[in-house]
Amino acid sequence: MVKLTEAQVLARARGSSRTAITDLASVRNLNLWGQNLSDVSILQRLPNLEVLSLAINSLTTLTSFKNLNNLVELYLRRNNISDIREVQHIRHLPKLRVLWLSENPLADDPDYRKKTIALLPQLRKLDDRDVTERERSEAKAFGGVGDFA
Repeated sequence: MVKLTEAQVLARARGSSRTAITDLASVRNLNLWGQNLSDVSILQRLPNLEVLSLAINSLTTLTSFKNLNNLVELYLRRNNISDIREVQHIRHLPKLRVLWLSENPLADDPDYRKKTIALLPQLRKLDDRDVTERERSEAKAFGGVGDFA
């Protein structure tokens, strides 16, 4: 298991920011793709995070993302998230508009897009495509979360 640390977060945030990053609460943008991370629980200590890229890692769950209330964009392409019910952990993020989950095992489900939009109707973009009003309507009619088992 590769765990994301405070030192890694601050070092990466300082390297990509134009403003001084002195603590986790100051981090707004974080790009940690390709780090083989499997534990990102420290994210719960980044309340002001707006854009997060964790593509090409080893994540299996979305539990660490559930309190990132300022998150607008989340990039999780090519991880190991296999259960669509994991999306429930991020369904109450009020500002989330862009989500990339392609190339995760859960995206192999033929109804993946419809289920994800049903859980996250506020999304404007899912993977590489804008969410259409038609997709939103179809997702709403699709059923409840309990139907996703």
